[in-house]
Amino acid sequence: MKTIPCHRVVCSDGKIGGYAGGTSKKIEKLRKEGVLVKRGRVDLMLYKARV
Repeated sequence: MKTIPCHRVVCSDGKIGGYAGGTSKKIEKLRKEGVLVKRGRVDLMLYKARV
């Protein structure tokens, strides 16, 4: 069973969603991992996500 860190979970429409540390902290963590966040959303197609 794989464990996914909660800051990597985003909504199915690409919105950032909630995070106990606040959304700005979540965005900061995602960006540090190389995730492109624009206007509070992740382009899921860019990461080949199944939606």
